[in-house]
Amino acid sequence: MSLLVVAVGLFIRLRILESPVFTEAEESGTEAQMPILDVVRTYPKNVLLAMGMRVAENGPFHILTVFVLSYVTAELGLGENVGLVGVLIAAAIGLITVPLLGTRVRYSVASIGYQLASVFAGGLAFPISEYLSANYGYQSIAIYMALMALITVISVLLASETYRGSIRETQS
Repeated sequence: MSLLVVAVGLFIRLRILESPVFTEAEESGTEAQMPILDVVRTYPKNVLLAMGMRVAENGPFHILTVFVLSYVTAELGLGENVGLVGVLIAAAIGLITVPLLGTRVRYSVASIGYQLASVFAGGLAFPISEYLSANYGYQSIAIYMALMALITVISVLLASETYRGSIRETQS
């Protein structure tokens, strides 16, 4: 199935034309040679905001898919299937809601923010949850998740809306 999805994706990608702005940049030789470095140097605020926008999605996702499984079995005494079914239901809801609720963003900033948020918010979620539950009880994890949501809300409020601006304009 994966091979089929890759083949369909490649077929579609090879048939789609680049945007006029990208084609113009490519033909003029002004496309970024090292886009990651250019993005970090030119748009550090946007990278941090993109990371912040993902904290409430990424951190709780890792808590709910890893930590909750041990909580359900160790603390609640329920079978592993109960936790797994819960995680599957949550993943199905995410599969539907994430594409419906997402906004159009530029690839480089969004991608870097996405990856860095995965490392920091997602990668640290489990050890932080373990520490909090061991030292402050399970309620502290809810507070931790609420703080991650607050970081995301603040990041969204600080980000500038660009849908009315020209794609040719550069913003910092």
